Amino acid sequence: MGDNETFLGMLRPDQASALARSVARVRERLEAYIRHMKEPVKRNGLVYIRGSQAYERRIRKLYNCTPHRGRVRAPRRPFPPEIAPEPEQMEAAANLLQPAENEDAMEEQQEAAAEAVEEEEEEWVAPYSSVERDSEPDDDAGPSEASETDRPYGDASLEDGLRLWVVENGVPDRTVDRLLGHLRQCAPQLALPRNARSFGATMVSPFVRSKIVSISGGRMWYQSIAKSLQAHYCLVQPNEDGLILDFCVNGQRLRDGTHFWTMHMKVHNVPGTPVMTVSLYSGATAPGSAKEYLHQFVDELNKLQRQGLTIGGQTYWVYLRAIIANPPARAFIKGVGDNEIDCCHKCTIVPETDGKLVYYTQETACEPRTDKLFRGKHYPGHVSKWTPLRDLKNCDLVLDIVVTERRQLTELGVLAQLLQLWVNGYQDIDCKLLPSQKRAISGHLERLQLPTGYERTLRDLRCVAVWTAEEHLAFLQFAGFAVLRGRMPDAVYSHFMLLFVAVTMLSTTYYKARWQMAAALLDNFVADYATVYSPRLVNLNVHHLLHMYEETCRFGELHTISAYPFVPRQRDARRLMHSAGYSLSQTVQRLLELQQVELNRRWDTTDEDVPSVRTVGLDTIATIRRGFQLRRNFRDQFALTNTGAVVMYEGATNFEDFGLVVHGYTFTRQVPAFSDPFCSTEVHIYSAVMSSLEQHVLRAFPTSMLLCKVAAVQTEFSNEYIFVPVPGTYLACNEAV
Repeated sequence: MGDNETFLGMLRPDQASALARSVARVRERLEAYIRHMKEPVKRNGLVYIRGSQAYERRIRKLYNCTPHRGRVRAPRRPFPPEIAPEPEQMEAAANLLQPAENEDAMEEQQEAAAEAVEEEEEEWVAPYSSVERDSEPDDDAGPSEASETDRPYGDASLEDGLRLWVVENGVPDRTVDRLLGHLRQCAPQLALPRNARSFGATMVSPFVRSKIVSISGGRMWYQSIAKSLQAHYCLVQPNEDGLILDFCVNGQRLRDGTHFWTMHMKVHNVPGTPVMTVSLYSGATAPGSAKEYLHQFVDELNKLQRQGLTIGGQTYWVYLRAIIANPPARAFIKGVGDNEIDCCHKCTIVPETDGKLVYYTQETACEPRTDKLFRGKHYPGHVSKWTPLRDLKNCDLVLDIVVTERRQLTELGVLAQLLQLWVNGYQDIDCKLLPSQKRAISGHLERLQLPTGYERTLRDLRCVAVWTAEEHLAFLQFAGFAVLRGRMPDAVYSHFMLLFVAVTMLSTTYYKARWQMAAALLDNFVADYATVYSPRLVNLNVHHLLHMYEETCRFGELHTISAYPFVPRQRDARRLMHSAGYSLSQTVQRLLELQQVELNRRWDTTDEDVPSVRTVGLDTIATIRRGFQLRRNFRDQFALTNTGAVVMYEGATNFEDFGLVVHGYTFTRQVPAFSDPFCSTEVHIYSAVMSSLEQHVLRAFPTSMLLCKVAAVQTEFSNEYIFVPVPGTYLACNEAV
């Protein structure tokens, strides 16, 4: 059978007619599938086209379709179920051969159709990018919160500046290769390397290699605390008499199996001071000896607390405030046994066990642990090893080592478990969301516009297992109580509101007079957890909520004992860490280069606490105080006055006599957003509809009247919004209620 005519001639008329109908159905469904694949799709903030490039080329060539132009992404299933051809029809169509005499005509017709499709596709493929675009002007079009400078890398040469730019931004090697090729073409006198590997190969100094020592389990680099502080303040002296230090120890295992431990520090009482690296460890296992890992840190910190730190001829006292660590690192530096990692470090409660499951019951009697008994070895089942941390002066081993760090405890701990329960359910618990409720909540999350600082769009509930800590934080602070309202059982929703209101109060000292009320709400949350869900789900994270109030009273707002400020530097170190033999040396060298970048930029620092206004294009940006900016981009357009009025920002004027004055519109009617566990106005949360905005009356507000910045969270109704305060933007503590 050389062609289709010979083949069709061997069939009976009814067989040929049936085959022709099958082929027609295949072509019709294939065309519907191709139209389906050409439609752009928006999901999770990305705009893409269904299908894969190789797959579409094969299908189009097989069925005489025009080629497709542009990058595409593979679908989850080859065909949508409503247009998927039957396997028998696909096989029959694939076995049909095209007539040889028509091949030339078909190719010409194919090329003409391809040109027409390309011209048509240019109109709708080009405007889409990998980032979803809002109907309003893009918030990223204007300047960022940080001030820009004309000398981002100080006096560094072009080659050194480019290298620092690559290291700081994590630029892919392919992008660097193209940039180097263009620079070699336009400026051959620079004699730049040809590829990114040669360009980024920084020689490790002998000083860095001499500081890297071998300890049990791997290799460690320790950077002196004194030298780090002296290097940072070499040009600008601290504006305080002393330095209060926080340290963060994080132990993790990388994808290649390498154990990577970091220790960072920050100065608590000097705002604007960046996080500094104290030590790095890399090895096939976790550090085997706490003495080898901690003795340099303990000895130097004791010396600094005893003698002070000399910077520019002036001596500053040094004081240890807190040590923040994730659970494995916390147990290691304190000498807690491996089988006691899941035990509470603050009280003597004994958990219940059910196989591998460990849970806590409030009926169990317990007493608070003390530093004296901890050092006196009165907890033989809890403490198993001696560590140099016991020799650290002015350090309470029970109270000064934080267990309620909100990133691990609240966001990635309690809230992550709640979301998993709501999405996946649990045996014999009526808390699982229906598919329709999940779709409604996911669509609601994608519509929200969060303030600057919460840049990432919240993904839908199908991705909740891979949500980042920042997404959990935004859900708890702003979105959760709005998107869950009316979509969950009343008992489950009321239980979540206890956590939301308590964390909101403890996030700022403005509500310090109500912190005891927040402690009572957390007690109720933990007590009701076993009733609403299951006693077997009250794990260590849920139990640690009982200690959140006492640590907040000791250290201050929750964000001051949070690991969030340390996370970017930890990610930098992890990103620079490779599996090569000298990876630790190269990582240390690159981190020192990044520290030099920060040092070169500090000459252009300004006082962010001074109210100011600047104009960028047609947009007037008002800086009220540190971290509090107002712009006309909706997500940063709302503030709250000390009288409880929500203001929609329109502009600002800086008068010589009166200072900065903000102009905006107010609502004619504001109502409480909720009444359980108490009225939302107690924490300055209000609800209003946009139709009640008085846009014909422009009012003036001095900065002393602006209590905080608020986020406009859209409800299930398109015209109604809930205005939630943004933590960290409140007035000074001396004006607290």
